[in-house]
Amino acid sequence: MMGNGMMGRGMMEDMMRNMEEIGKKTSFSSNGERIFYTGINSEGKVIKNNHGMQGAGCAMCHGVDARGMRMMMMDVPGIRWDILIDPKGHVHPDGRRHPPFTEESFKVCVLLGIDPSGNQLSTMMPRWQISKEDLDYLIGYLKNLAEDK
Repeated sequence: MMGNGMMGRGMMEDMMRNMEEIGKKTSFSSNGERIFYTGINSEGKVIKNNHGMQGAGCAMCHGVDARGMRMMMMDVPGIRWDILIDPKGHVHPDGRRHPPFTEESFKVCVLLGIDPSGNQLSTMMPRWQISKEDLDYLIGYLKNLAEDK
């Protein structure tokens, strides 16, 4: 075992730093950014998910920079748009493979937990009950992150 139980000291510090950064974020440049950080939709309501999490958005697990991070006992992938659409596709640590995402396949992933090859994602990934409009806002934000490299 590593430092703090099953998590190494560095991993725990990274997770805590991520949480601190999320907590510092009080204003948002777009609905997509607010959804990413807080899981709050354009109407100011919590976006429901099958985990029952409230007030948590994508940044909680995918990192404030959306580049992914190690969390608990799993590697959480990056979701910046440039990462998602990598022409080489994706090979995950568990061996799962799939082609690059499109907007439509990303929506299926968020809503149903299915990647572009039809593979079921880990149950650790919440299935979100997000509107089409809010999902479009989120995708726009992820695309803007990619442009800000």
